[in-house]
Amino acid sequence: MIGWPPFDEAFHLSCADPSFAKAIITPEVAQWLLGDPRAGVFPLYIEGTALSTWMVQDLLTVMNFRPLELSIVNPMADYLARFHAALPRN
Repeated sequence: MIGWPPFDEAFHLSCADPSFAKAIITPEVAQWLLGDPRAGVFPLYIEGTALSTWMVQDLLTVMNFRPLELSIVNPMADYLARFHAALPRN
């Protein structure tokens, strides 16, 4: 939880260091995540300097994607790049 009800109600945030989570999930980043529908289907995972995502299985069914179909890679990569660009730089 970052202490902003719209974000805290929409997302589950798990972090060993709550101060780190609050430092990167600024109000601007939280607003961006709330406004991007991909945030609901591509969970984010940060460990050290690595940022990754994956697709929840339900999206495969809803969008009729076959596992390993390359057409889903571009939206995932774009989502990661845009999330990274939204992060604070200090």
